[in-house]
Amino acid sequence: MVFIKNASSARDECKKSVLVVEDNDELREFLVTFLSMEYTVYSADNGHTGIQSALKNLPDVIISDIVMPVVNGFELVSQLSKTQKTCHIPIILITAKVDHESQLKGLSFGAIDYITKPFDIKNISFKLKNILLRQTKLLLSQSYRENPQIKEVTINESDKNFLKKLENIMVTHYQDSDFTVAKLVTHINVTERQLQRKFKRLFQEKPATYIRNYRLQKAKKLLLKGDSIAIISEDVGFNSQSYFSQSFKLTFGQSPKDYILENSSPPKKTL
Repeated sequence: MVFIKNASSARDECKKSVLVVEDNDELREFLVTFLSMEYTVYSADNGHTGIQSALKNLPDVIISDIVMPVVNGFELVSQLSKTQKTCHIPIILITAKVDHESQLKGLSFGAIDYITKPFDIKNISFKLKNILLRQTKLLLSQSYRENPQIKEVTINESDKNFLKKLENIMVTHYQDSDFTVAKLVTHINVTERQLQRKFKRLFQEKPATYIRNYRLQKAKKLLLKGDSIAIISEDVGFNSQSYFSQSFKLTFGQSPKDYILENSSPPKKTL
């Protein structure tokens, strides 16, 4: 069974979310109650329902016990780490096993950390905050670089495959002014809700913003090759030159014309 605490049908997007997967009812409820003071919390009582909840809700972090019925914590980590929709989600394992071999096994499957029983609840709180802070710093440091998605924002092989697929779609369709988020959803084969959450976690921006910025990055290169602003705006998928210029200035801090003037090489003097 999957439980939701402090989460309505319209999830509070301002809050980070945590999925707690624990078969012990008392421990699970304790974790849910404590974490609900700060996060949107989903919970499941075994690994199978935990996987279903992760696929449906795409939490920011997962905390899972190892020894559970139906599907154990190792299998949960393995399945979610190999799945495109969930491979980016950090997973912390809770275990009573403190031997080195068990910990290496979880890490090899894709878990990022361990918490051993009995534990101090503050320890979990600090671990969650540190994980989410690292994610935020990483995303901010990569914001608006040219194609940072392909170069740096990767967690595992599944992430790389997702990003390469995204890049291939954009290369093919960015010049089409009718290419929208709805069409991206169709090409990448996820629901729009899943795509929105995926982009928020990986890029800290909406898919529509990503598409616009991708086009603007292409335009930035073309502007220095001599074509008119009107032609370039159309070539990168903008229907309106005024909207293109407005978006360019908002993103890069200067108009297309000023960017050309500042970055074009001056003509060489002839002797």
